[in-house]
Amino acid sequence: MDAEAAGERLRAATPSGQWGAVLAEVKRLQHELHLSPLAALQAVHDKLAAGWVPPAR
Repeated sequence: MDAEAAGERLRAATPSGQWGAVLAEVKRLQHELHLSPLAALQAVHDKLAAGWVPPAR
């Protein structure tokens, strides 16, 4: 899977109105865990699938 497809998949799984918080989590994982953009997108998708709810911003 490429980053574009992963981004589309993540967008589809994101709760309404939470896209900004989801992107912030992607960026946080990239920075703190030194993940590639693709790995960070996949990690956040996995978190959402496991029931994670982004914090209200």
